[in-house]
Formats: sequence, structure tokens, C-alpha cells
Amino acid sequence: LSFHKRGGSSPRSSMQSSRKRTKTEMASGVARQASKLLTPRLVAKRTGVMCCDIQERFVPLIKNMDSVVLCSKWVLSAARELKMPVIATEQYPKALGSTVKEVKAELEVGR
Repeated sequence: LSFHKRGGSSPRSSMQSSRKRTKTEMASGVARQASKLLTPRLVAKRTGVMCCDIQERFVPLIKNMDSVVLCSKWVLSAARELKMPVIATEQYPKALGSTVKEVKAELEVGR
């Protein structure tokens, strides 16, 4: 990002000739430019979803686990609609149990 002085006039006369931008307006413009440069768009054909270790043993240990499950189901449903690949993992299922049944059901839809 760069800022340039206008023409050969002094800063004071160029400010008088155009409306002075507020700090908020300048910051907003900089943020818009930065977001275009720094935020590449996700492309469904080149993007996947990873569902990592959403297992029964973790249910009582994770705060707001019901929200984690609900959001996971939503993301998995969106991935299915967009025909994106999904990878699901389970960490040591003998001790930690299998994937939470609601998430597992969403993973199995459309298989």
C-alpha cells in the first residue's frame, strides 16, 4: 500500500481543493485493499474439510460441545453440497470412543 502526494502543489492547498478524509475513512480504505490482497478465495474444487477427533470421550470435556457438533454438521453438509472432499479422523477409538453419532451420521450421508 502506498500513498502519493498530488501534483506539485503544497499539502495544504491540495487538502483545501479536495474533501479531507477522516482517519476512519482512510483506515477503512486500507482495510479493504489489504483484504483483497491477503484473503484468497476458497475454490471448492481445490478445498477440502477435515473433521478431526470429534469423539464421545471428549463430549463432557469440551465446553459448548453441542455447538461444536452443530457447526461440524453444518460444515459437513455444506461440503457435501459443494462436492468437496472430507477427511475424518479418530484418535485411539478403543479408549476415546468413536466419532459422535450426530457427526458420524452426517459423514455417512451420501456415501
